[in-house]
Amino acid sequence: MHFRCRVAFFLLISASSFGQPCIQSDFVSTVKGGDSFQQPLGNGLVLHFNPLKDKWGWEIVVSQEDNPGDDWAYPVNPPLRFGNSQYMGTGYGESVRQKLSYRHEIRFLLTKADYSRMSKLAHNALWPSESSQPENAASDYITALKSVPTGTVILTPVDYDRTGSPETVEWMKFTALVIAPPDFTGSSDLHWKARRCELTDLQKGEGKAHACEITCLRQLRG
Repeated sequence: MHFRCRVAFFLLISASSFGQPCIQSDFVSTVKGGDSFQQPLGNGLVLHFNPLKDKWGWEIVVSQEDNPGDDWAYPVNPPLRFGNSQYMGTGYGESVRQKLSYRHEIRFLLTKADYSRMSKLAHNALWPSESSQPENAASDYITALKSVPTGTVILTPVDYDRTGSPETVEWMKFTALVIAPPDFTGSSDLHWKARRCELTDLQKGEGKAHACEITCLRQLRG
């Protein structure tokens, strides 16, 4: 059930407006196990690789430059309680070596208003008893998740330490592709160019996928 739910979540969050104009930038970098990494994205947002204990990998966070404690990616990258695409390290049933064997697609919010709204909806979905309408908490979150504007960071490990324990990593080389709406003010540290959004338009998320989302949220709260 957990695997099927993660598939449904991927279908939901991979959505974008097909054929709409976007901008993109990409870069390549290397990070050592146990070290942090930061890259300004634009609009006052910074991509962070926060190291896990004992060189177990990294947790990926997007936050404001002046408020690194607020994660603008977490509310739009379910599952909300199990390991999601932001977790590139040992845990949740996988080793860091397994986590680095595939790419990680991470959405991030673009405005303070959307961050506040989605954070509240995610909180209510996890703890519906604290919502004014507990019976709608899960569906309200899913409905908002389908339509809220976001940017996307696609992280692809291209090489990494494969010696020693599979639960630890000494270094990783990766590529990062950043995709954002055309009105996003990209960081001058990066080279930006226009593109067409090419992700499949699955935001309608109807039928079985929609039902699975609600089921998963109820299980996560359990």
